[in-house]
Amino acid sequence: MKFVVDGIEIDVMFDTGELGDLLLTPNARRALVKAGRLRPSGNSFVIEGLTYQAIALTADVPSVITGKSNGLKAGYSFLRHYRSVWNFKKQTITLLK
Repeated sequence: MKFVVDGIEIDVMFDTGELGDLLLTPNARRALVKAGRLRPSGNSFVIEGLTYQAIALTADVPSVITGKSNGLKAGYSFLRHYRSVWNFKKQTITLLK
């Protein structure tokens, strides 16, 4: 699954056993900080303007790691904003506000 923020694609993996983290290339991190899309919030970070199929999402992550790709491990910090319905047979996750 891919989320998008300001044209930057972020591969997403869901993991309920983790708090979650955000991995960004140096260029993506600079662009998101400059645009005000990635900002510190207490001991974590908030990423704003995140979308999936034109649906706006809320995400906060405890850490942002600089790396060679863009990825979000969507754990508790992300999932706590939604009720989630997991269908393992169909390999789908539905997020409800």
